[in-house]
Amino acid sequence: MISLEVQNIRIFMSKLLMKSDFDRFFLVEASVSAFCNFEISGRTNAAWFAPASADSAASASKGVPVISPYVSWEKIRPHVFQVIRGGRTPLRMKIILACTPAQIAAILKSSPECASLSPDTVSGMFLNIAFDKNGLVLTTGTAMKTFTMDRSAEKAFDKTMSSFLGEIGINFNTSTQLE
Repeated sequence: MISLEVQNIRIFMSKLLMKSDFDRFFLVEASVSAFCNFEISGRTNAAWFAPASADSAASASKGVPVISPYVSWEKIRPHVFQVIRGGRTPLRMKIILACTPAQIAAILKSSPECASLSPDTVSGMFLNIAFDKNGLVLTTGTAMKTFTMDRSAEKAFDKTMSSFLGEIGINFNTSTQLE
């Protein structure tokens, strides 16, 4: 887990809220404190996708698409942007993004230290975004399905996120290396 202090907050917010740089992530949750408090759960509401017909068992067997556990940031981004746009900066904002299963597999595959790890052993890889009057801090987190002393997946994710942020032009200070 690493904690990164973003130096160019305007550029980061532009990429997060108005551009597609983070669209490939899932949204776990978001909260914005502006003229009122907004809370968004990124959990997909499977009941909304359920077939409307009485014969739902028959329609379920006809190839109903698999539903992701979370909504993509791409789908939620315009709504969050709508909440914070205007002349005043929000008092605080917290957004938790998660990697998709395909992203987790790619991160593990790209790291030689993770060669023995299966993507099925990782519960999630998360990017926590916290903004308030003190600035903008990004914190990475990796959750494993079982206890392990092996931190190679966590280190691979930290390295991937640092590289990703650099590639999209986000300057940051590594304020803390949490071990």
